[in-house]
Amino acid sequence: ERNCWPSNTMWKRILTAASISACIGASAATLLAEEASYQGRSPAQVSPVAVLREAGNKVSFLVRDGDQVGVVAVSRPPLSLLDALNALKRHDWEPELENDIYGKYETSDGSFAAETIFPANSRHISKAQSRPTTCLLETANTYENATLPYLVQAEQRSKTRWVDNIVNGEAEVDRVVEKGKDWAIVKDMKGDSLPYVLALFRDESLRSIRDLRGNHVELLKEVRDKGVAAIKREYGVSAEYLRVFVHYVPSYFRFHIHFTHSDHPIAEKSAGRAILLDEVISHLERDSDHYKNADLVCCIPDNHSFVKVFKEFQQSQSRNES
Repeated sequence: ERNCWPSNTMWKRILTAASISACIGASAATLLAEEASYQGRSPAQVSPVAVLREAGNKVSFLVRDGDQVGVVAVSRPPLSLLDALNALKRHDWEPELENDIYGKYETSDGSFAAETIFPANSRHISKAQSRPTTCLLETANTYENATLPYLVQAEQRSKTRWVDNIVNGEAEVDRVVEKGKDWAIVKDMKGDSLPYVLALFRDESLRSIRDLRGNHVELLKEVRDKGVAAIKREYGVSAEYLRVFVHYVPSYFRFHIHFTHSDHPIAEKSAGRAILLDEVISHLERDSDHYKNADLVCCIPDNHSFVKVFKEFQQSQSRNES
């Protein structure tokens, strides 16, 4: 087995998907999550394989344990790559939360924090890499004939069991700030001193805003109001300092709503993907089928597997029209 850990002269190199596959072997790189045991791993239980991204106070690693691969993002400012690498060798990582393949850990002295995904599939690894973003205009026709078939196929590989665990009260119970019959609002792992919570829904048929109709307006308003009130209660932050939005394209196709402080980094990084919830509600009140028929901009990493699907569909459409 080759040692593919970057040499000192390669510390700042961001490895491509092809390089990663060469390092860990095609079988590990293409491991399907549903075929693995959903036990998670702490940072102390895995070995680093490659650097996926260095960004500010966070370094993301591709890691492995046996024939399974995962992602570990180590953080705590100030942080160098060597600091993060040494942190992985520590044995005093303590769990803050563990839910399905996702985990959040902190060292006993509080000097390092880490978010883990284990086992990780190609989508998780792609998301953790630093890649340029490409923006595509998705029409209703493109969604029905390219995006939706892609999602149906992807759903067979990408599980959202962790969402069900939270909504059903089986995981992260202490992090849930508000709960309804068919939804739960939970503190996100990226939250810290600034509030960041997610509203998650029981209805698996709601993949994204494309599935919202006028009859969902009252549900959206209820969750919006409950979420804003919960943040005021938990953090003392008023509504005017919050950003409540959805992403399109979302990072996982199970409809969810983001609530965060306007100064939180996620609010700044969401340009091109974020649609304010009040705007969503307004569109649905005027036209129940707005998001079924609308043209939507999709901003995604250029190595995302859907980019190829999208471009191939566009080319086929062009050939048919010529």
